[in-house]
Amino acid sequence: MKERKRVELLAPAGELDGVIGAINAGADAVYLGAPSFSARAYAKNLTSDEIIDMIQYAHLFGRKIYLALNILMKNKELQPAIEMLCPLYEAGLDAVIVQDLGLLSMLSKCFPKIELHASTQMAIMSRGGVELLKDYHVKRVVPARELSIEEIIAIKESGLELECFIHGAMCYSYSGRCLLSSMAGGRSGNRGRCAGTCRQQYHTKYCKECYLLSMKDMCSIQHLKELLDCGIDSFKIEGRMKAPEYSAGVTAIYRKYIDQYYREGACKVSSKDLNNLNELYIRSEIQEGYYHKHNGKDMISLSSPSYRKISEEQKNSIHEKYIKERKKVPIDLLIQVKQGENVKLTLFYKDITLTLRGDIAEAAAKRPVSNEEIEKQLRKTGNTNYIINKCEITNDLASFVPISALNDYRRRIIEQLKLQIQSSERKALPYENSLADLKQAEHYALRIGVLTQIQLNTVLENDFYDGVILPLDLFKEENIAEIRTKNKKVFMRLPDLIREKHRIKVEEKVKNLFQKYRPDAIYCNCIDALSIALGMTDSKHIIADAGLYALNSLSESEIIRYACEYTASYELNNKELSHAVRKDLRQIVIYGRIPVMYSANCILKTSKKCDTEIEKMPVYDEKNHQFHAVLNHEYCYNTIYNCVPLSLHNVVRTLIEHREAAIYRIEFTVETKQECNQILTFYQTPMEHRKELELDQYTNGHFNRGVE
Repeated sequence: MKERKRVELLAPAGELDGVIGAINAGADAVYLGAPSFSARAYAKNLTSDEIIDMIQYAHLFGRKIYLALNILMKNKELQPAIEMLCPLYEAGLDAVIVQDLGLLSMLSKCFPKIELHASTQMAIMSRGGVELLKDYHVKRVVPARELSIEEIIAIKESGLELECFIHGAMCYSYSGRCLLSSMAGGRSGNRGRCAGTCRQQYHTKYCKECYLLSMKDMCSIQHLKELLDCGIDSFKIEGRMKAPEYSAGVTAIYRKYIDQYYREGACKVSSKDLNNLNELYIRSEIQEGYYHKHNGKDMISLSSPSYRKISEEQKNSIHEKYIKERKKVPIDLLIQVKQGENVKLTLFYKDITLTLRGDIAEAAAKRPVSNEEIEKQLRKTGNTNYIINKCEITNDLASFVPISALNDYRRRIIEQLKLQIQSSERKALPYENSLADLKQAEHYALRIGVLTQIQLNTVLENDFYDGVILPLDLFKEENIAEIRTKNKKVFMRLPDLIREKHRIKVEEKVKNLFQKYRPDAIYCNCIDALSIALGMTDSKHIIADAGLYALNSLSESEIIRYACEYTASYELNNKELSHAVRKDLRQIVIYGRIPVMYSANCILKTSKKCDTEIEKMPVYDEKNHQFHAVLNHEYCYNTIYNCVPLSLHNVVRTLIEHREAAIYRIEFTVETKQECNQILTFYQTPMEHRKELELDQYTNGHFNRGVE
């Protein structure tokens, strides 16, 4: 019987000591960030030279180094990212973790010999999403943390590797689908600059002065055997922002029980090790994650979001054991000293043999160099990754060799070994810019999205728009007939999240509705939805919504491979909007409450109890700003909308004059009939006769400021 592949234990590192500690503690691979372009921009991160040093260190022990380039890129950052990656690629970097679809395409062309891993920031939740990524030569996917074991097993049938989190901090929102920090202060989680806005106090009328959005940290050590049994390829520990002692300490404990599983077929976790994990920078308490539960109040740190402090005793013990010194690999040296001939130093390491010829050994005027002196200097490997195992000396005991020369020979031959091990014989390929020609919008139309029947009825009382976007539950015969009676287009909107356990249900529902009503196009807000749409129609009938991020021209170009139109990212400012290539295919939302979070956990269930009769509820922050949580009971997720609506009413004329988009969109989410009428009245008035739109509060979003 073929032996099953052993699981990889993947540890985080935010600094040099973190890499050393993780490898010394038993990590099979370490993921780390570069000085920029990383989803942990506030971690210390490593310099390029340090990363190259760590690649070599890891490879000496058969371990791997992965680079996290898991942010959305701006146009100006694409070329610097490639330039930064080139020397790391040539030094043997094992994989790159990516979120941005444009960057993913670029890397697959420029760096053909490197593994590409799809970040959890891509929010992949179904087998369909995984299958779509195969076009980009992705080898591994990090699916959403919220998936169950059953969903993981089903997705594993795609054939790609799966990397799943087993320990560490948890986001309240599905990763990659959170704009809360971005909208609150311009620090975007999609750009690695999350301000941790979810760790502040939020309350509802049922739960006062609590931390509703602050997840307890995950610890799955007691379910390790079950996770190992289900065929996950890599176990990932979260924590690049944490101290090296955290990475090393957590890695060592998981290493212990993974090895026990392969040795004994069981994982019997001691109370001492469980207690040690509890004390390693844990946020108030631990919970087991989503593998066996969809959500729950016990997963939230309602009383406090702060971390426990690690004891000095435990910290010092971990540092002494794993971080204080690098591990060293043994090498053998043979030196020959013979008067009148070049000093000859030979190094042996595994299947590598290197020889260095030094200066000619001269006759000793006073005292010849002794064997003891030679060996003493050759064994001084200092801060290198090597230690001398055997040191064989052939010495005629009549020659003089300066001590400085012996040190120089040792340094030079070890440097030769370092370069030979480091050489990967890989060269980056030039990237050919294949972007489409710049095209501006020649004409424009107005389109309206709704969530409720009341909103739809209100929209249908008007007649100045191009079409209406309906969610699946409003795709009813009477609604379709009335829209088409007004000679308006009908668009279908798929759910914002499509998990594996709902995929087949959604596919069947969409297929039936699509065949029956033949909508003009399908709106897709995630890769999983896109894969479903592509399974039943062509790109001419698919529209990419804002959740399919087009923050740069390359991602824009990739998205329109699959869609006839795309939606501008909410995180672009006015100047960045102007850099788009296909403005004739672009849509811009000019009014609507921006979804700042999508969550498997439920505000209502946490603060009260589940009640399918309640479809939305207000949530308040520390300043009493009111956010709206819309509860999707059919697919069991919450969408939290920003406390004020986005409204670009004061710049719409400029956008149109500059031909920035073909479609401008109004999105109604939680608006009442009166609020809908206020917006509709403004936009049905001819532009030259419009007065100021009198909204109590609104935001221009990132139109003026943009994100970091």
